[in-house]
Amino acid sequence: MADSDAAAKWQKFLEMPGTHLSFRRFKWTTWGLVDDNVKSWARCHYGLFGGMRWAEVRNRQYRWRTAVGYSLYRDLVDRSYRRGQEVRELIDVTTGKGILTMSGYHFGHRANTRVTMSNGAVISLPVIGTRSNNATMVAIDEGGTALIRYRLNSGSRWWWPYYYGTTPKRTEVIVTAQGSTVPHIEALVAATVDCLISYLRNAGGGG
Repeated sequence: MADSDAAAKWQKFLEMPGTHLSFRRFKWTTWGLVDDNVKSWARCHYGLFGGMRWAEVRNRQYRWRTAVGYSLYRDLVDRSYRRGQEVRELIDVTTGKGILTMSGYHFGHRANTRVTMSNGAVISLPVIGTRSNNATMVAIDEGGTALIRYRLNSGSRWWWPYYYGTTPKRTEVIVTAQGSTVPHIEALVAATVDCLISYLRNAGGGG
């Protein structure tokens, strides 16, 4: 899609129906998803070197567990392996049960992330646009139904989460009527909200 078409979609984003949320920084390494009434959907806690470590949703805690492909060397050195082959599982800390897994990656204008929910539903995250002021992403199910829509504010950049504070609302999100019926929708939004900004990153560090 041409950048002009992507920009038009970006401009009309806030006119689209659904539950509107924004992803904003609360403190140094804590970000939150809030609705238009500033009601919290989720709080996301990041490590000092980026990457969401755990989230709070409706007084429950969720943490990432690497399901396949992890080693310390690959995590610290061989980042291309991690982005391409690691499978991460988001688990409920209280029950120890997984609610979704993520495989693949969004990086360097490649949108390869796939989310598999605990009920077997598979969700993909295609992106249109090439810059922070025209890029939008949508979470769609296997039937092509839009569940969640995302856009970046034009001041957003690719750097680690605590450097994102160039705009009060780094990422804006719309949960569609169909998306609101998905189990664990709040956790799904929290797990995928960083995919769009990481999509704009590249091996040279730009975005």
